[in-house]
Amino acid sequence: MTYNLQDMIDIPGLQRLMENFYAATGIPGAILDARGNILVATGWQDICTCFHRVHPVTLQRCLESDAHIKSHLEREGYVQYRCNNGMWDLAVPIVIADEHVATLFLGQFFYEDESPDLAFFRAQAEECGFDAEAYLAALARVPVFSRAKVRAIMDYYRSFVDFLVAKGLAHIREKEIGRSLRQSDERFRNVFEHSSDMIGIVNPDATIRFVSPSTERLLGYRPEELVGRSMMELVYPDDLSLALGTFSLLASEPGSSATVVNRLLKRDGSIIWVETIGRNLFGDPLVGGLVVDARDITERKLAEESLRMSEARYHNIFNAAPVSLWEEDFSQVKALLDELKAAGITDFRSCLDARPEILRQAMKMIRVIDVNETSLELYRAGRKEEILGALDRILPHESTATLKELLIAIAEGKRYFEAESVNRRLDGETINVIVRIAIPADDAEFGNLLVCIADVTEQKQAREEIEVLHTHLAARAVELEVVNSELEAFSYSLSHDLKNPLTAIDGIAQQLVTTTAGRLDEKERNYLQTILGGCVRIDGLLTAMLTLSRVGRSELTRQETDLSGLARKIALDLRMEEQERRAEFVIAPDLTVWGDAHLLRVMLENLLGNAWKYTRRVASPCIEFGAEQGGKIPVYFVRDNGPGFEMRQAGKLFQAFQRLCRDEEFEGSGIGLATVQRIIHRHGGRVWANSSPGKGATFFFTLPETRQDGEQTVSAGQAETFSSFS
Repeated sequence: MTYNLQDMIDIPGLQRLMENFYAATGIPGAILDARGNILVATGWQDICTCFHRVHPVTLQRCLESDAHIKSHLEREGYVQYRCNNGMWDLAVPIVIADEHVATLFLGQFFYEDESPDLAFFRAQAEECGFDAEAYLAALARVPVFSRAKVRAIMDYYRSFVDFLVAKGLAHIREKEIGRSLRQSDERFRNVFEHSSDMIGIVNPDATIRFVSPSTERLLGYRPEELVGRSMMELVYPDDLSLALGTFSLLASEPGSSATVVNRLLKRDGSIIWVETIGRNLFGDPLVGGLVVDARDITERKLAEESLRMSEARYHNIFNAAPVSLWEEDFSQVKALLDELKAAGITDFRSCLDARPEILRQAMKMIRVIDVNETSLELYRAGRKEEILGALDRILPHESTATLKELLIAIAEGKRYFEAESVNRRLDGETINVIVRIAIPADDAEFGNLLVCIADVTEQKQAREEIEVLHTHLAARAVELEVVNSELEAFSYSLSHDLKNPLTAIDGIAQQLVTTTAGRLDEKERNYLQTILGGCVRIDGLLTAMLTLSRVGRSELTRQETDLSGLARKIALDLRMEEQERRAEFVIAPDLTVWGDAHLLRVMLENLLGNAWKYTRRVASPCIEFGAEQGGKIPVYFVRDNGPGFEMRQAGKLFQAFQRLCRDEEFEGSGIGLATVQRIIHRHGGRVWANSSPGKGATFFFTLPETRQDGEQTVSAGQAETFSSFS
């Protein structure tokens, strides 16, 4: 900072002081600032002002003298110097705050023990063209001092300079204090007027002396509305005792301070939370009150409450979870992996395979922070402290492979990890578990990880048992397939081989009927008819067995098949076989599927043939074929209004050679529905029945197969009805 003496000293007053001093002592003096400007001057000699400082030659000598003095003032306390104009001068520096601000000069003089060199001065007058008489007269007026007096003058001037420096420093301090006070006042005013906090001064009786403008924003009151009122009127009733106690404590201890968190009532009756800092300055004459600074912390309190509730919910869920939950500190493991990355490691799998000590180090770094109640039960621990800490008691050697995969997942930045592992209970028993961990994406959140552990020991044992069963079942299936193939071959062979002898028996019996018609009595003719009837029944049975065998042996030839069209043809054939019957057929149109047309016709012939057979004794027989479209795939049905059957007998329906009625009631081989079931099963569907006695029967079946392009080839329109009449 640059100081100016004229800004720190009363220059006119100083001029008068030095003039009086000169008048009393005859000692001249002058003060020049750092730039050479004359601030004060008394007793300056005419030889200097009228001659030496006027002519260029002598002026140059004066300037050389000034430069010499100035250069030596920086190294010495004062300087005395005989200038090139032949006279002595003396200078004392004025230094304020380490800054040379001015110089005090004594002015030109002679020592009394030295006579002036008159020849020099006459020559200088002639050289410069001075008026010699006037110049020498001015020379005669130059003061002459003894050396002792000069020393006394120097002592005085040094004291005088010290006085000036002290005055200057005092002035500087006053100015700085004033500036600091103004700045402090300005800062206080800015803080007071623009602070988001509510700042105020409260009297000893708790009345408000004044309060900052922010009060209106926080509480809805203008400052002047609160002046004179008790600050306790603003306190929420439930917090009043806390506020009164804190105020009393502060008021009893001068200079003390305290912080309190409480609620205040706003003008509209709503509530805000504030954190108030109070300081007792009753003894300060400039304040004389309790200074309070109240900050609105409503959002913080709401956030804290929300966080508290969230943490409470988390801990409730954590402790009540039916699976084992662990909170584990992975921060050191993450730092270890980051160090490996910084060292240039990119293939962590190869690194961990080559350096197994890293896995051991990582296992020691993972710290268990908390576990839930399910974990205590799973690991047979009596309290959490038995599990908290290092993992080496829980993780056996078999778990290092899982730990390695977890470290690789973290290093590669994966967000989720799941693996099956082996853990060890505290009693030493090993269990199979599935470990699931959500890995945070943000490094700042990478610290405590939540580890979910599910005990799958029983499931693994069950899987192993199932695998054994699957192996046995696969072997059994092969055996059954061989047996079924042999049975089908045997059935086919039996049916085929019996056809020829049966045909022979039937032919001979027919021949006997023809050739012996007149010679046989009634009993003998009945024998022949019994033989012929048996041949017919056996032939039907063999035909059915051949059909059933072909269903199992033939290869499916899938194509788009019109079930509605097949049903109409079968109904027409049935009507032609018994033209004397009246029966109503209701057949839904456009029921199209993707399947083997020949086998599907056999299936419908059996279902519609059964319905035709069992409605023979019904007064108004009705047979319906359609589909229900409510589910994912259509369910087809054949319904009749025949005699029906008991549902407890439904288990026998689809078994070969099992019949629910006697042959004399309704003919049949007992093979038809078994054939239906085999055809439906080969198409990947299923078949079942529903009935009750006297209310008819409904047979349902599904054909879920689709075309190769994935389009379901099923549609249904309005059912069409036609009848057969005799």
